[in-house]
Amino acid sequence: MIAYCARFVTVEEYPETLAALVEILIPSSEGPGAVESATSDYVEKMLVQPAIQPVRRRICRLLSDLNAAAVQGHGQDFHNLDLSHRDRLFADAVAEGGSGSQEHRTAAAYLVWLSVEGFLCHPRQGGNRGYAGWRYLGLRVPEVGAG
Repeated sequence: MIAYCARFVTVEEYPETLAALVEILIPSSEGPGAVESATSDYVEKMLVQPAIQPVRRRICRLLSDLNAAAVQGHGQDFHNLDLSHRDRLFADAVAEGGSGSQEHRTAAAYLVWLSVEGFLCHPRQGGNRGYAGWRYLGLRVPEVGAG
């Protein structure tokens, strides 16, 4: 996946920028979030799937633009900012009628969808590590060896 985004985001920036953005979408405030559930691992895995190809470039551009805005406005990469600064930059990037673009809103919609999917999928699919999402919702978790 990283190679596909190389035109917009450097190899070093991509995984951290994606993980930092997914953490905004599913924060670890009152329970497990994207970090604990390996949601960004799932999202990264899904971004190479053929069905996602039409929107992948938009997602890469969003990641690149978020990182550029962080460097320009705060002097550091997006993933190094605290959650509130990342959230503000993301909100600005997808703002209707403001500095946001339709391309960024489309990318964000897909990232929300993929993030929720990654938070709640079966762990064999690459997200929901340790059934964190299921446990958070109070769902029954398969016993060891049954899942």
